[in-house]
Amino acid sequence: MPDVLSFDYSIARKKPFIEFHNGAQFAPLVDQLVRQAASESRQLEAQIGNIHSVAKMLHEDRGGGWPTFNSAIACGMAGDMEAARALFRTAYDSIGAWRPDLQRLLDPYAEAIKEKEEFTNFVMGQINSQRKKYGFSPIADIDGRTTLTQTD
Repeated sequence: MPDVLSFDYSIARKKPFIEFHNGAQFAPLVDQLVRQAASESRQLEAQIGNIHSVAKMLHEDRGGGWPTFNSAIACGMAGDMEAARALFRTAYDSIGAWRPDLQRLLDPYAEAIKEKEEFTNFVMGQINSQRKKYGFSPIADIDGRTTLTQTD
């Protein structure tokens, strides 16, 4: 069972499978994949270059579950706490009904989402905890528009 929750999003497309036969056959196909990945990276950065863009793109109840949880977190971090709370309630109920064992991961978010500053500090603490775990330095804010306090 995971100890943390994460945000995920990708461009909807069919992901290719390339069977390896030999280096000569594989090299040009890998080059093509690299170009495609670079292009998609630029596209994603244009779409979701900051938390406000993410929130705008995801601000919808997408049927509950993790997509709605992602929407709630993005809206909350962008400052739209009303939308964040509504989306989180839907996500919390649907995830809890599906996997009651995951409720323990959602409970701290449910408590923190009551107040904007508490929520922002909690989420930043989660982000920086994971960054530290993987050897990255902490960040002070999401998109340079606000200065946040890191809490653990």
